[in-house]
Amino acid sequence: MALSPRSYHLFDRLFQLTRDKLYCFVLKHTRNKHLTEDILQHCYMKLWEHLETVDVDRVENLLFTYARNAVIDHVRKKQNSVIVFSAVEEEQASVVNIDRQLEYAELNRQVSALIDRMPAKRKQVFVLVREYGLSYEEVSERMGISKLTIKKHMNEALRFLRKEAMGVYGASYILLAVLLFSLVPG
Repeated sequence: MALSPRSYHLFDRLFQLTRDKLYCFVLKHTRNKHLTEDILQHCYMKLWEHLETVDVDRVENLLFTYARNAVIDHVRKKQNSVIVFSAVEEEQASVVNIDRQLEYAELNRQVSALIDRMPAKRKQVFVLVREYGLSYEEVSERMGISKLTIKKHMNEALRFLRKEAMGVYGASYILLAVLLFSLVPG
């Protein structure tokens, strides 16, 4: 669109009269200098495009409407991106959680296989203490053997599991062994 020199002068005059107020208004809502400048540029470009049809007495209202709408659009885009990022993060957390559950199930299966390789009485003691949470004294009464024998079976069971976990799975399973077998009720 070809504008007359008079239009350039009018635009410059409107710009000088409104820019400070408009800048403060937008900055108050965005709290970002660069975003504010982008929004102002957008507003004045729209004014430039419609300069021939604009009511000069109402140009300030028009610019504030442009600015308000641009700020609202920015907030909407920002909220949508936060929602999208949030959904992606939730999906990633879900995948990680499923992976952890699968890893835990596999480790549980491997530990169960190791427990099954123990002698019967040692396995029974270990299961009663670790899986059923019975004290050494309760297991002693239930099985009719001394508390000292229960303690010996537990020590042997833990030693076996640590040794096997290290031998089969290597150093990466040290943490697993520590977590699984560090707390032995007595």
